[in-house]
This record gives sequence, C-alpha cells and structure tokens, in this order.
Amino acid sequence: MKLLGVDISVPLNTELEALVVCEVYAHLNEYGVFPNLKELSSRVCIPARTLQRKLFTENNMTYEILTIQIRKQLIFTVINEPYNFKMMSAQVGFRCFSSFQKFIFLHWGMTPSNFRRAACTELINSKS
Repeated sequence: MKLLGVDISVPLNTELEALVVCEVYAHLNEYGVFPNLKELSSRVCIPARTLQRKLFTENNMTYEILTIQIRKQLIFTVINEPYNFKMMSAQVGFRCFSSFQKFIFLHWGMTPSNFRRAACTELINSKS
C-alpha cells in the first residue's frame, strides 16, 4: 500500500515479523512509545542480538526498518483524525513533536500540514 508514493505496508512475511509487529503495537498501546530493541527482546523472550540476526537472515529486515514501516502505517491511520499535530505525534509513538515533523519531512518531503492536505486529497481522489 502506498500513500503519496511512499510504501506504508508493514511486512508480515514470517512468524517472527508478525510476533515483533504484534509486540511493538502492544508496547505502544501500553506505554505510548516504541520499545527499544532491548525492551522488545525481553517481551518476545529472544536475546537482542539473536532477534536482530534472525530478522536480518530470515527476512532481510532490521528492527529500525520495521519500526519505520509501522510508524508510516500509524500516521496513515490517524492523518484524517481531528487531532492537532502534537497529539497526533504522541499517538503514533513520537516522544517529541519535532521528531514527528522530521519524520514526515524525511519520508514525504513536506510539512505535517501540507502532508495532511495532500493525503486527504489523495484519499478523496482514490474513493472517486
């Protein structure tokens, strides 16, 4: 799935990826932030280095790339909600608003307000 030309799909090709994604969402719901690798490894009962190695060897994936894809998908789910951007940034697991701004600019090349307008326009056009 793409939003404004950027892939926002979260890979779930293996059991390990599905487990990691599930635990990331659980941690995010529980604490409001993404788990670091050490926290995640304790949640899934796999040593951090083993988890990194398995993600890479089985899926050619890193934890960082996986969390980026999850963030993109979360942003897609809340972009049309009536939240202000500070609330939205907290809802998708950013500790500070400036990190949210930088993330949007890095991946979509625009400010959050321009991104919201463009995403809404794209969603409206895709439904027509």
